[in-house]
Amino acid sequence: MHRLPLIALFILTAAMLVAGCGGKKYDESLWGENVNYGEVLDGFMRRAEQGMMQIRDMASAQAASDNIGMINKDLDDLVYNAPRLSDQGQIELGKIAAEHLTKVQSLKADLDRNPMLGEVFEANLNEMMALLTTMVSGNYQESPVG
Repeated sequence: MHRLPLIALFILTAAMLVAGCGGKKYDESLWGENVNYGEVLDGFMRRAEQGMMQIRDMASAQAASDNIGMINKDLDDLVYNAPRLSDQGQIELGKIAAEHLTKVQSLKADLDRNPMLGEVFEANLNEMMALLTTMVSGNYQESPVG
């Protein structure tokens, strides 16, 4: 089985995706139709972290990337529904998205140091960053995902 170089670094970086999410208090403006959009966003990012923690070889890296692709579909749904929040709710969601965006950008930079991993994750992490950027900007006119 082929081991990936610097895999420990990637696992540690992936753990940064949701550091500090546990026990978080969310602003009331994030509630909409029986769901807290902040909790949902943090939950999606926890799923991404869990997938990244499973990387042990190229096959598991591809599986983690595919998992991020599925999470991106959920993020796209969140982007689609976010305009239902109040203006303050959209601002608060943007703040949470900004925290995650910074972490995903750092993760991508680390993965790009290994050309094989960078290629595996390129499209899905770029899509994730675009979706998070939409939430940060609050410009929900159209989703960056088709």
